[in-house]
Amino acid sequence: GKTVYVVEFWATWCPPCRTSIPHLTKVQERFKDKNVVVIGVSNEDAATVRPFVQTMGDKMNYRVAVDNNNMTNRGYMTAYNKDGIPTAFVVDKKGDVAWVGHPMDKKFERAIEKAVAAN
Repeated sequence: GKTVYVVEFWATWCPPCRTSIPHLTKVQERFKDKNVVVIGVSNEDAATVRPFVQTMGDKMNYRVAVDNNNMTNRGYMTAYNKDGIPTAFVVDKKGDVAWVGHPMDKKFERAIEKAVAAN
């Protein structure tokens, strides 16, 4: 795969997550021609998440997924011993996790740039 994924864990009830949303939209916009896909993953149900995403409109312009039975959460958050949200994972072209941290961290976009530049 030539795609770099940003997998970000968030929830509708989490104020710092809400603050990060427009930033993630900007990141998706900035890297959209470089095969970077941003996915926001919430462990809430679709009935909670869908209206929230609709209300956000253009501010939340990236893929949003609902995590069934916390499977994705276990694969990332538990595996990396993270329990605070928002937490973003940069997954490189090889499918390896290249960076883990807060999506507002200055190193976040640098990690994406590095993953994009790598072969």
